[in-house]
Formats: sequence, structure tokens, C-alpha cells
Amino acid sequence: MKKSIWLLSPIVFIVSACDMITFPSISIPDSSLTPSTSTETTSIVGSSASSSVTSNSQDSSTTSLTNNEAPFIPTSLQYVQDLADFWSIPSVGNPKVLVVPVEFPDSIYANPTAVKNNINTAFNGAGNSSFQSLNSFYKQSSFDKLDLEGVVLDPFRTQFNSSYYENLTSADPNSVVINEIMTYYNNTIDFTEFDYNNDGYLDGIYMIYNHPAGEWASFWWAYLYTYFGNSSFDGVRPTSYIWMPYEFVYYNNAVDSLTFIHETGHMLGLEDYYDYAPSDGSGNEHGLGGADMMDGNAGDHNPWSKMILGWIDPLVVDRSMVTTLLPYISSGQALIITDQWNGTLFDEFIVAMYYTPTGFYTGLNDFFFDGQPGMVLYHVDARLGVNNSQNYPTMTINNNTDTPNKLIKYIEADGNNSLYNANPSGWMWQGDVYRPGNIFRGNKNVNYSWHQSSLGAIDFTIEFVSEASNYGGITLHIDYAS
Repeated sequence: MKKSIWLLSPIVFIVSACDMITFPSISIPDSSLTPSTSTETTSIVGSSASSSVTSNSQDSSTTSLTNNEAPFIPTSLQYVQDLADFWSIPSVGNPKVLVVPVEFPDSIYANPTAVKNNINTAFNGAGNSSFQSLNSFYKQSSFDKLDLEGVVLDPFRTQFNSSYYENLTSADPNSVVINEIMTYYNNTIDFTEFDYNNDGYLDGIYMIYNHPAGEWASFWWAYLYTYFGNSSFDGVRPTSYIWMPYEFVYYNNAVDSLTFIHETGHMLGLEDYYDYAPSDGSGNEHGLGGADMMDGNAGDHNPWSKMILGWIDPLVVDRSMVTTLLPYISSGQALIITDQWNGTLFDEFIVAMYYTPTGFYTGLNDFFFDGQPGMVLYHVDARLGVNNSQNYPTMTINNNTDTPNKLIKYIEADGNNSLYNANPSGWMWQGDVYRPGNIFRGNKNVNYSWHQSSLGAIDFTIEFVSEASNYGGITLHIDYAS
């Protein structure tokens, strides 16, 4: 039985316990819905890899392919931050965000210097084999495309006791605290320095409060939400903010950055991939089994998340070929495999990566497949539109909580649906990773289908042909019936 170690890390959520949630309008340029005009390449060049990876020579187990096809890299893609202005931190560049320890007259930090130093370490500290700060994690996860700096201020004391904000109903209490902070520093801080993309909005403000954490979905929890005030400071208006307890920063007598990292994923534009209502009977339970930074605060962001943030180039497969993949964690390589490429990352398709228990996945075998390397398949259905979720409304028609289909899920190699039905359920097991000889829709998941019946049956198989030693790469044969 796997240990439920992921429950020890606070699992955080994107919306606060408010009665009504209004998402911004979404504008989708027509060009994002037209097929890509990119031509196929003769070699795969990952966005983070320095060397080209060419298709392997014909394997004896494959059919008579003239192996001159290769995945192509599409152009003119729309990313998640192009679709709405709710997400505040630019996903590339060197933005700065305000990080404010918050105390109350009835709850003052006993050692403000230590608090500031610990928060600074969690945000900006140097990474090593056993610890990653928010900054070091995102530099590595984005392949150096995002260098996020947190400017940690001295503890700020609010005007009123903690109970005042907890019980405030006439205004959003977090926005009231933001107004107090911004007004206090208005004459000493140039807030335009915290608007990296010059869009007139503060890139982000993190408020680390000195109060015990409460129940999940309560005021005293960790969450991201949006500023409801009307004030601007130096011509810059606050927008998204993070509110979290200091105890999530200093955890088990050590500095812990995981809540920072997870919540920053929301500030960048990522949804939660865990299930808000695991007992609602929707048949959409257990999210990604904890096995993702936006689920169990574990490992790295999955390939689709990095694609929609613009950190890795999707390698699109829409015809038969033999191709190779290097380890995802170090190369950023991942395939989109589809019957019909529509020129957008917000669609339904399969994503394939080569998983290895290395890098950010080291030591996380309880989350990730018992440490078994191999091909991992995700089914993504990120079509844009309105869903009627009572628990987790999003800008996509699917979420990982209570819609009929998931936004993103694993396609388990053994096809036994263990994420839902195993005892205990909710975990990813060794048998969920594809190994050499496994064939998606050949000898594994033979009847697997698209969510959209209008697409017809899935038209391809994915054969895991071979794996090089020492995580040197895997060879795949993708075969389309027509």
C-alpha cells in the first residue's frame, strides 16, 4: 500500500470560498482555430535540447514504412495567457512580484527578521539536490525562459485585528488588505517596476499571513483570487493575488516552497488538476493521482502545461512514423498525437512523454509509477467554452473535478483504470507506464476512444518499440490506419 505522503503537503486551490465566481471574457483569434501551415521537419529539435533527434532506423517489429516522416513544430500558437487577463505573471522573462509578510495587531510575528529570511529563501534561494526555491524551480522547469524574482518586504501590520478581515462581508477582505499595503508603500515603491509586460496590471502580490491555517476552502487557507478594488498605484492596478499562511512556508521545521510553486502555477495560467469533490459521484474522481505539480504539489509540470505556457514546443504527429523521445524532464520533448491537428493547443489529443525518475521526479516513486521509467500518455481535452461546474468553473469545457470528461488524465498502460478502482485508489502504479512491446490500441487500451464521438474512432496505434540504456531515449512507432 502506498503511503499518503502527499496529504502532508497543503493542497491548494485557485478560487476562494466566495458565493459567485466570474471568469473573464475569452477572446480567441480566428487564426488559432485554423490548421497550421507548418511543414514537417526531417528532425526533431526540442525547445530545450541542444541536439537534434532524428527518427530511428526501421525496427523489425514495424510495418514497411519509408521512415522519412517526423513530427513537426507548429507556429502561431495561442498560449493560455493570450486567452484571458486573469493570469497575471508573464510566463517568460524576468518579472518581479511583491511578497509581503502580513501580521495583525493581535498576531504579530515574533521574529520578523527570520520570517523575512525564510520567505526569501523559499522564493529566491539557490536550488540544490534536496531543495528548490520558487525561482530555481521555475528557471529549470521553464528551461530558463522564466526567471521570477520575489521582492520580499518587511512584515506589514494591518489596521485591524485578524477577526475583522475574517468576518468582513461588505468588501473582499483580501482586497482591503492589498489596498492597505499599496497605500502604505505608495511613496516608497515604484509599482511600475512590478509590471514587466507593461499591461497596466501588477504582475502579482503574495501575502503571507501570520495566522493558523483553517479548513480547506476557508478564509484562512492558501489560494489565488483576483483583486476587487478600483485603485491604481503609479498607474498600475493590482490583479491576481496569493493569500497563504506562513506555516505553509516553514513546514516541518524547514523552509518549504511547494505551496509557493503550486500557487504560482495558477498565477501563470494553470488550473488545478486534482478533484475538488472526490465523492460527488461524477465518475471524474482522483484528478492526476497526485502525480503533478498542479495536483499533489509533486514533481514537475506536465508537458501540456508547459506547452500552453510557451516553455516547450509541441512536436505534432498526425501521420505514420517511427520517432524517438529523450527524457522529458531534461529535454522538454513531448509529442502531440492526433487524428486531426487544428492548429491549437486547446483541443482534444494525446500527449506522449518519456518519463524517468530523475530531476524533479527523483525520490517521488510513491507519486509517479513506483519509479518505473517508460512512455506516459496523457489524454487532453482542453476545448474552450463554458462548463456548468458547481465546484470548479474554468474557461475550458472540462475540468478535473466534476465535468463528464477530464481536462487532462493519464491513459494507464495496463488499461485497468487503477486510478479509480485500485485499493487504495488515487495513485499511479508501475503498470500504468508503457514499456517496450506495449502498443496503445494494439495490445493495451484496444478500445480507447475520443471524448468527441464526432471524431470517430481513434485512427492510430502507438507502439513502444525500444528503450536505450541509461535513459538514453525511447523509440516509438506510430501507425495510422489510413
